[in-house]
Amino acid sequence: MEARAVNPITATPETTRVVVSNYTCMAVTLVVLIARAALSAKWRRKIGLDDIFLYLALVAGIIESALTEQAVRRGLGTFIRPGNSSRLKRLSELVYASDLFFLIAMLLAKLAVVRLVYRMSSRSAASKSKLMALQICIAVWGAFSIPAIAFQCGAKLPWLYIPDRCTESGALWYPTLIFSILTDAWLVVCAWSAVPEMQVGQKQRQVILGLFSTRFLTCILCVVQLAFLAPALKNGNQPRAMPNPFVLKSFVMNASIITAALPVLYSVLGTYTPTQSAQATIYNPDAERQGSPLDELKTPSSVVLPNPKNFDGIVKETEVKTAPTLGNEDFSAKFSLAFNKEIEITSKA
Repeated sequence: MEARAVNPITATPETTRVVVSNYTCMAVTLVVLIARAALSAKWRRKIGLDDIFLYLALVAGIIESALTEQAVRRGLGTFIRPGNSSRLKRLSELVYASDLFFLIAMLLAKLAVVRLVYRMSSRSAASKSKLMALQICIAVWGAFSIPAIAFQCGAKLPWLYIPDRCTESGALWYPTLIFSILTDAWLVVCAWSAVPEMQVGQKQRQVILGLFSTRFLTCILCVVQLAFLAPALKNGNQPRAMPNPFVLKSFVMNASIITAALPVLYSVLGTYTPTQSAQATIYNPDAERQGSPLDELKTPSSVVLPNPKNFDGIVKETEVKTAPTLGNEDFSAKFSLAFNKEIEITSKA
């Protein structure tokens, strides 16, 4: 008979840490992405692959958080007697599924960032080659890490993690997380090279650079996760050893999703903050007729406005170009000539 599920809040201090960090991180992630979606919809930002990957990462993150909560209810952070095989089996399955959705969420968040950088960068051959190489590296990381962790304990009972029966006592986690750190650092470097191409002010450019740099937080948290994971993987009592790595796993996953959303969130906010003045001289449209000699006297104007409808992840500018400005003397001479021609046409009619 299966043991009753434990209360995840009051069972032990370890379970309390796991559940509180899990709920808190996911709540912050949901607030950030809902705000991003609402503002993007308000300004009719075109949906791109970066948006699709990011929201898929959110879905995977929500599933991972739900699996973590269920794992705590099934005994994560508590002592489980070796003879209680049914409870240990269920807990192992939940931990196994949680690990896989963690990697899927991380992969999708990385792809969201690289697609965002692609949208905001120039289409030069050098930029394309750098981003293509980065996408290939991220795809290779996903193709290696997910199957490696999924089958590190063999094809038979892959979810049952016992240090003695798994590859090098779970050592495949080390290259998985180290390669994740390297790809995140490369993402920041590529973003740094793309931000100077944006048509925004120097202050806005510095803020966007800083927001992309927040992805280094994911790298730092991954290093801390490795430090806590290394001794836990070799511990024979896995339910008692895994709470701290689970807390760090929640931090890393949600930080990866949030930092992927922040640059676009700031840029969308910037689209309705006027940074440049629009100047235009009003002229009478009734005086304008097709084929009239007065057509060349349309009042020149130069309007520079933010264009949120064409917003592709950065603050783009739309410039309306018209005829060059005429001096007073040239304008008077041309006006007199055009006016005389207009009188002749009217009298003949």
